Amino acid sequence: MPLPFGPASTSDGRMVGEAVDRLTAAGWDAERFRARGDYDAFTATRDGVAVRLFARDATSFVIDVGRARPSWVWPLAVTGFLVALITSLLTLRQLDAHTRGRAWIRAVTGSLLGASAVLILPALAVGGLATSHAAITGGDPWAPPWLGFTMVGLRPMAWLAGLLTVAAVLVAAVPPTRTPATGREPGAAYPSQETP
Repeated sequence: MPLPFGPASTSDGRMVGEAVDRLTAAGWDAERFRARGDYDAFTATRDGVAVRLFARDATSFVIDVGRARPSWVWPLAVTGFLVALITSLLTLRQLDAHTRGRAWIRAVTGSLLGASAVLILPALAVGGLATSHAAITGGDPWAPPWLGFTMVGLRPMAWLAGLLTVAAVLVAAVPPTRTPATGREPGAAYPSQETP
């Protein structure tokens, strides 16, 4: 919520500094950072609650209050990334072995997986950039690593990427076409021509 209270930033950041000192004395874990526009700002967390104050412009502040990011977010994100990476590598290895010698199956599967990778990259990039920026500046206590997958514009692309991946697996799972065997080698005699 924007609060008219200006000037939003003094030359020495006294107002933000005093707020951080008071919150720290009250038991909050407060961290200052430089917000957009080179204004002083801070993020404070305590008992699962996060408060962020930063300048909206030269004459007003914005205070965001919400639930702090749980401590298990990063371990869960790293574990999920490693599981997804290992599973993807094993799946690609199995697809490579299963489609060997079938050029058109390999081409279709590769095209579907390539399109899936292109569609999912924006969501991964947004999550990575948001969490990296938050970790460096301390400015956003609510940005999870999977932020891109929750955004309205990127969520359909991620769903489509998943559908293309499933389609690639189904295409690769098509059993190879086998040519029917004749039952005898060339030049072999028919049973009626064999001597007893």
